[in-house]
Amino acid sequence: MPSALLIPPHLDDVARLLSDPSRLRMLWALGDGRAYTATELARVANLSAPAASNHLTRMVDAGFLEVRSQGRHRYFTLTREDIGRAVEAMAAISIDIAATSPKLPSARPALRYARRCYGHLAGECGVAFWDHLVAENLLNVDESGWLLNDEGERVFAALGIQLTRSLLPVRPCLDWTERRWHLGGALGRASLAALQDRGVVSPNPSGDRVLLVDPHRWREFLQQLRSGRSCSA
Repeated sequence: MPSALLIPPHLDDVARLLSDPSRLRMLWALGDGRAYTATELARVANLSAPAASNHLTRMVDAGFLEVRSQGRHRYFTLTREDIGRAVEAMAAISIDIAATSPKLPSARPALRYARRCYGHLAGECGVAFWDHLVAENLLNVDESGWLLNDEGERVFAALGIQLTRSLLPVRPCLDWTERRWHLGGALGRASLAALQDRGVVSPNPSGDRVLLVDPHRWREFLQQLRSGRSCSA
């Protein structure tokens, strides 16, 4: 029988923080990598301002969130990417529990096609980007994980991404709608920023996670990955 001594001492505290639906809704909203005010997060969680403030204070005290003041507003963000990944994983698990047979989550088509996941490109487009990196042998994998090879470094440099040590190693992120990998970590965030700079994708004016994709520029981008031509605009 597994010994209770092997259980991380903070696991119960994490479980209690994640067990409240209102806090989960706030964390889900923050998982797109952007900062939100207490008023915006209260609206997401369908809470009064005082109730939302109590929940936010608990998560700040636990180190889940950080808060920064700018003008009259206080903005909340996730402190670590692994918190966003944990909430995404819970969203995927809950679908399977309710289903009679395994199937993909029933997210709306726009959300499944392209969205922000803690600053990464996620959804079908994010998975396609990762698949192209693997198919075109731009990544190598060994016992230490995924690594960009020389050709991969050239492609990312052509995107205008300066590969500093802070962007590496390559971190795959499990996509909650596709159940496959997309590019995560600091390199994933830098890649999405580069794609936005080139007009390949753009934020949704409604302010949610959905990203708008220019079909022509997206096809060109994937073709450039396949052909090995410069990815610069």
